[in-house]
Amino acid sequence: MTKRSAAGQAERAALVQRFQLDVLHLALLSLERRLDALERESGRQKRELDGLVRQVQAFRAEAGLPPAGSPPKGESRSDRAADEDRTFATDASATVPYPDPGGSWDDYVGNVERYIADHGI
Repeated sequence: MTKRSAAGQAERAALVQRFQLDVLHLALLSLERRLDALERESGRQKRELDGLVRQVQAFRAEAGLPPAGSPPKGESRSDRAADEDRTFATDASATVPYPDPGGSWDDYVGNVERYIADHGI
């Protein structure tokens, strides 16, 4: 690796950071488009499910059954709600790899150079 001035090294580090910002921006735009599509699909499915729930309610009323969702004898609604709790983990795999800061400026600059070569910047 050739020796560069501190300003040149800082420029290359800034270049990598700008590249990472651009990649993250594109990923964010893609996620926003996917989220919009999922929200539209969710709305469609909700409307469809609402219609199905109304049908089930009508069928149960015709058959003389209690409303759906009534807790069985001896069980409360809070017991059922606790059973239905779900925890969703976020996916951190979409993060952009970054050059290892290393232990010193020279280590960082070397890692920036490798990052530039590896990513064709």
